[in-house]
Amino acid sequence: MPSTASATDQLAALQLAAAAAAADAAAVAPAAAAKANIRCFTEAAPDATLFFQVIDLGQQVYVWVSVGGAKFSNLYLAIQSRMDPVPSVATLLPDAASEGAAGMAQRLARRVGRPVVCSCNMPANAEVLQVFAERRLCQELVSMGLTAGSSSKAAGAAAAGAVEAAAAAAASLPCAENV
Repeated sequence: MPSTASATDQLAALQLAAAAAAADAAAVAPAAAAKANIRCFTEAAPDATLFFQVIDLGQQVYVWVSVGGAKFSNLYLAIQSRMDPVPSVATLLPDAASEGAAGMAQRLARRVGRPVVCSCNMPANAEVLQVFAERRLCQELVSMGLTAGSSSKAAGAAAAGAVEAAAAAAASLPCAENV
């Protein structure tokens, strides 16, 4: 994609690529493709234009962020475990210039409560830009209903309350041996 293309043209190209990927996934596995929720958007940051793509794949989330166009130079996978409150990170596509991408993947995985595949393509010394991008991503994740606090915690709390109520009711019943 030429660098002279406008931000609107680049976003349209990203949306076409996402639609083609979704169509390919539908041809391979129709049930899995029905669950995919794809969002492509841009945001004007103080010094640059940020391009975003968020794909909810059901059991994991894919996030791509880039400055100034379609670049793909790194890829990280962050997974929350029961053993450690900090998600584990694996480098899938290494890049020496992507210092903050692994941390972004960890924080997003903690926030959504699911594995996150993250590619963050930003200049090496752009910490403020990365914080801006992460905040915008968090807003989008909330609007998509992907944060761990949205519906899954409420459903889990309701299920736990039902189990506690059933246990209390069972404890109040007389034992068969005492009857």
